[in-house]
Amino acid sequence: MSIIRVVFLSNWQLHNPYQKLLAEQLISQGCQVEIYYCDLIFLPFFMKFWQPTILHIHTLHPFLVSKHKFYQPLKTFVFLIQILILKILQIKIVWTVHEWNDKMAGGKYSLNQTHIFIIDKFLDALITHSNFTKLELAKSFENLVNKNKLFVVSHANYIDYYPNQINQQEARKNLGIPAKTFVFLLFGNIYPYKGFIQAIEAFQALPPDNIYLLIAGKPVDQNIAILIENKIKNSENISFSPKFIANDQVQLYFNASDCAIMPYQVFTTSGIALLAMSFGRVCIAPKIGHFSEILDQYGAFLYDPNANDGLLQSMKFAIDNQYHILDMGKHNFTIAQQWNWHLMAQQTLKIYTENL
Repeated sequence: MSIIRVVFLSNWQLHNPYQKLLAEQLISQGCQVEIYYCDLIFLPFFMKFWQPTILHIHTLHPFLVSKHKFYQPLKTFVFLIQILILKILQIKIVWTVHEWNDKMAGGKYSLNQTHIFIIDKFLDALITHSNFTKLELAKSFENLVNKNKLFVVSHANYIDYYPNQINQQEARKNLGIPAKTFVFLLFGNIYPYKGFIQAIEAFQALPPDNIYLLIAGKPVDQNIAILIENKIKNSENISFSPKFIANDQVQLYFNASDCAIMPYQVFTTSGIALLAMSFGRVCIAPKIGHFSEILDQYGAFLYDPNANDGLLQSMKFAIDNQYHILDMGKHNFTIAQQWNWHLMAQQTLKIYTENL
């Protein structure tokens, strides 16, 4: 069998470990993999060094949509020309759908019917990390002749990727959190769609005794950072670290916490849930989509996203059941162990070799 040569394409920043970990495992299984970061022109890099056989796209929206309405048709055209050239060269094109629904601003960055036509016509495989998203895609591509080009690949865990030597007592001491406190965590890059503001308001509606809220992550802009700072300025039991959290510091926040909150209002896949499970932490999340497929009642407090007080009630329930938190976290860790990068690479390689 000839060597499979793959280019991973995205506009992700270099600190996102997803592509790196998947690429390493694909390489260990005989593939050649290059990773390229951009959001417009990728064809010169793709053809530069060797003869690749597969373009694997991890972020598609940046190549097709723009906040500037006059720029968007140009981006779409440039992307289409590059894709057409690849198709003439008989290159296979795969997209892992990390983002599907518009997250940013009321449909401003959503894929339109032209984009869906391009995806439908010229992409050879679409990979999702949940059956829920696969069904969403099947509905969106209602005219798709070959439904067999939709695949589900399990998102792998982050066990052993981030340092994890510090215990809860040391982590709390380092962060200045009282030892005998029930600690909630909001972690990750901060966007409006992630529901951080709603989670802060729910936390502030709880009885304030012996509870604490950690917020850690880089805000998407100064506006949301200021909004959070104003929300918490009178709450002594909330701390906010508005910055990128370095790899060796991630363990501080997860190990200091009892329960990680993911109050997302729009989402496709949640790497944060896998990260929390990798640290043996209990999760609070809406009972829908990817969350409902990887989390269960033994390791999470799931709530109805349509209920006005669903998040608040889940947080109350977590506090009321805090003596079970340790066992619930162990359950999550055990579940997460089955989703490793070797398995994920095997599933991806099978798509490359048997379905393209």
